[in-house]
Amino acid sequence: MATQVHVFVSGMNAGYQRFYLTRKTPSTLEEAFTIALREDYSVSASQAFDGSRPLVHDPEPEPMEVDAIQSYRGRREPTSPSRQSSTRGSRPMKCFRCGKPGYRAAVCRAPSPMAANATTVNDVTAPNNGDDQ
Repeated sequence: MATQVHVFVSGMNAGYQRFYLTRKTPSTLEEAFTIALREDYSVSASQAFDGSRPLVHDPEPEPMEVDAIQSYRGRREPTSPSRQSSTRGSRPMKCFRCGKPGYRAAVCRAPSPMAANATTVNDVTAPNNGDDQ
């Protein structure tokens, strides 16, 4: 039984209750619970009537400042595609693949152009099925 009491006392946060439990040396686990609860109640009750220092409560969620978010939203650039094309300038969008206006190269259906200075190399000695590795 003494090991359970020792584990309970050593598992408590360092503070007045733990100090009080080590001085009292309870013999059973139930006695340790009773002493800890009594000390917790007496400490919290004395803090409630102490007007010199404020009570420490659990942190509560703070409300968001929605006005700041709404004013920030008013300063942002528009993100819709129809509004973006009008703010980019007077030049129309032009495909880099085929050169036609109105769409991007990512959606172009034209075959990709061959580079003028690219050379192709056919390696005849490479095995076809990988057995010669």
